[in-house]
Amino acid sequence: MFMAAVFALAPASQCGSAEARDDPESRRVGSYTLSVTTATVLGADRATAYSHVFGPEDLQEFEIVVPGRYSPDNPPGVLIYISPTDSGQVPENWTPVLESENLIWIAANLSGNDRLVARRVAHAILALEVMRNRYDIDPERAYLVGFSGGARVSGLVAAACPELFSGAIYIGGAEMWDKNDPAIDLEAIRRNRYVFMAGSNDFNRSMTRRVFRRYTDLGIDNVSFVLMSLKGHELPDEGQLFKAIRFLDGKQE
Repeated sequence: MFMAAVFALAPASQCGSAEARDDPESRRVGSYTLSVTTATVLGADRATAYSHVFGPEDLQEFEIVVPGRYSPDNPPGVLIYISPTDSGQVPENWTPVLESENLIWIAANLSGNDRLVARRVAHAILALEVMRNRYDIDPERAYLVGFSGGARVSGLVAAACPELFSGAIYIGGAEMWDKNDPAIDLEAIRRNRYVFMAGSNDFNRSMTRRVFRRYTDLGIDNVSFVLMSLKGHELPDEGQLFKAIRFLDGKQE
């Protein structure tokens, strides 16, 4: 089943390589583009789990933004973004929120709606492993964020890997998974937190709210639906993103 295939891609460990994090390049802050192979990140053996979407030596490109105050003594969380476009660039007005809330941004390039879903799923899970290898991060603050078609993919990943991603924000779209899939751990999903967001004029508003209601029907209580006034099918502003992050952190109901 699809969910079982997603889970097979998940990182086996809860932290990355200590040797990799000792590399001065792994302390880099600010915005940069990283090109890596799956084999470099995972090792040759584990990279074979991704062979149905890309080869172990194929370059995968990620856009990364690391807070200027990054310190291993105060490990940041990670915001893994799934875009509907092929660009992994951070929205400019989101950068101050990443800085204030101590979050690293990572998003794959060439991973938009026109790409295979399996490729986009693999990029999201691989992004977490990239961060574990390069930085000391807070494992309790690994969050997925998706917009439009990216929100639908985020929902699949969040449901398949609830032990890896402790929260998700679905913007302008959402995807419901099969609760009867044996790979689904509903109790683990219930322990996490989720924000559904849609503009009041968003053509995906009804679909987003429908999936939100299905979450609550399953006893997933740590959820919030945010209707963004006077917005269409678009991203939240910095204030709305800030509130969503605070909800995932359990600091705002």
